[in-house]
Amino acid sequence: MITPILINRLAWRTYLIFMATNVVFIPIIYLFFPETSNLALEEVDYIFATEENSVKAARAMQEQLKLHGHLNMGDSMAAEEGDKDPHVEHQE
Repeated sequence: MITPILINRLAWRTYLIFMATNVVFIPIIYLFFPETSNLALEEVDYIFATEENSVKAARAMQEQLKLHGHLNMGDSMAAEEGDKDPHVEHQE
């Protein structure tokens, strides 16, 4: 609703507002949104079910995928946390 008014009053400078907004969101997305590519829905659920920072948990899972090619949810993720999360069922 405000865009036509801004374009009439600011002309091309209106797009600087949108550009600045997009630039501000780049670090926010990188720092606060976990990477969930190549993960099953259960694994994504595990990221948000842990007590730790969800971005750290997702990065650890992505690192494990790079190293081993698969996730071993029962053993290695629990070893990194110290114990299993009681809210998440683990298949062994």
